[in-house]
Amino acid sequence: LRHFGKVHFNLVWHTVKGGAVMNKTYFLGSNTAYGFFGDFSHLTRGKTVILKGGAGTGKSTLMKKVNEIALDAGFMTETYRCSSDVSSFDAVFVPSKNFAVIDGTSPHVTEAEIPLVSGFVFNLLDAADEKKIAPYKDDIKYAVSCKKQYFNDAYCNLNCANLIFENNKRKLSAAFNKAVASAAKDTFAALELSHGLRETRFVAAISDEGFVDFLSDDFKDSYTIGVRAEYPEIIMLYITKLLSLLAANDVEYTAFRSPFSPDFFDALKVGNVVIADIDRLQKCDEIITLDAPVSLTLRTDLDAAENLHRTFVDKAIANIRLARLTHIGIEKIYSPAMDWTDVNNKTDKILCLLFDC
Repeated sequence: LRHFGKVHFNLVWHTVKGGAVMNKTYFLGSNTAYGFFGDFSHLTRGKTVILKGGAGTGKSTLMKKVNEIALDAGFMTETYRCSSDVSSFDAVFVPSKNFAVIDGTSPHVTEAEIPLVSGFVFNLLDAADEKKIAPYKDDIKYAVSCKKQYFNDAYCNLNCANLIFENNKRKLSAAFNKAVASAAKDTFAALELSHGLRETRFVAAISDEGFVDFLSDDFKDSYTIGVRAEYPEIIMLYITKLLSLLAANDVEYTAFRSPFSPDFFDALKVGNVVIADIDRLQKCDEIITLDAPVSLTLRTDLDAAENLHRTFVDKAIANIRLARLTHIGIEKIYSPAMDWTDVNNKTDKILCLLFDC
């Protein structure tokens, strides 16, 4: 995590009932080296409400209300934050009801698979007064164009950073292959395994606030294995090796995608055991140390690459922050044009879908 600078923990209060965490927090996707990458197909397996409408139409506020009422009613929930605005909700999911409310607008466009049967679409923009927005059309177009450019710049910087990370990983692979393979094999043998569903999530993301991680908060009641290594690339090599063993044996697990390169994973949950970089965990029940000799020449190359990597990441975060500020400007145009009574009525209808009233 040294690549990301400051790491943010404890960004949300988790409702606790009887000692159990009632809410887990994830991201619907992340800003990655390949652009925005979403991972939320698991949310559309049951009854799904899809919200449409642009910035400032109240989608996040609506989802926060649904989450609060579901928690007050005693349901466990999962909330999915926006990677470009961590304070904003992109989705809320009530697992016991197999019910989800999702922001279905760009960049995570979603449509109802079976409309009015398992998928219900609510367009909050219907509540906007077009006459109040009309004078600002040119401003909105310009702001949207700037926002797109900021994100494109962010993705270019993240791509450069990822190329450095992948190059470092290739260099370290030869030196650590034996140690990584041995540690992964030992971990696999020690885990209590069961067959079942294999899922993926984003529990961390590169955001307007930097690298934000909910892993430790979400699974503080789990048995945690912290992996210690001099370079984060080594830990990803270990997680990749362990994941291949789990997949080959049809083991149930949840794999957490790298917010940088979503084709790879940087943490795992198997049963009640969470395995991740030790720096991501607030407490460790067990520690695995991955050691191998690293030549002075390679160490010098890696340290120089790390500094360059951090420069690109910092530039990307600055771009995402500018995109977020531009988004706030767009919200300030749309929000005063909204009929919030209509939005509240839609909220009540969505709650009726949740509680079958």
